Amino acid sequence: MGISTGQMSFINDVEIDIKATVRASSNFLDKGLNKGFERYLRRAGWNRNKLAVIDESHISSPKMDASGVSAHSGINNMENNFVSIIDAKQVCLAVYKAITSCQNSSKKPYRKILELSYLDYHDYTLDVIGSVVGYSERQTANLKRQALCEFADLFETYKIEYGLTDPGRKDLKLLILKKQNCI
Repeated sequence: MGISTGQMSFINDVEIDIKATVRASSNFLDKGLNKGFERYLRRAGWNRNKLAVIDESHISSPKMDASGVSAHSGINNMENNFVSIIDAKQVCLAVYKAITSCQNSSKKPYRKILELSYLDYHDYTLDVIGSVVGYSERQTANLKRQALCEFADLFETYKIEYGLTDPGRKDLKLLILKKQNCI
């Protein structure tokens, strides 16, 4: 089963659109001020290279205004802010767990490729990443596409675990299914 076929089959004969999944995952994970994962990291008050020491114990319950509402609008903005921060932390943990759950063998060094590409604060080129994992730049690019697909699949699991399954959250839709023809 090659990545270049444009689709990948899974247990339930569900096919994913490889190109769209790689593009969505890469766009979400890429470093950049307005990119998805970067925004969640900032909102959580975390940074990429510190995620390894963070776990569920770092997500605490919000401390609310005793009255439950703010003085002017009747809405507890503090509560909304805390919910937003907790949500961002959950997204970051889901991303980290999905990346660190990827295969990491000599033939499929997906975890290492994704860690160097997206969790390290350095901007490593594919050539440098390839030298670390023992592949050429071109082979590393292909392995990175495969790694992004595996990441997207695992991210779906961790979205469920962290309660991030609201279908309205388009920014977290990374696993793109191949459209089925209707008769």
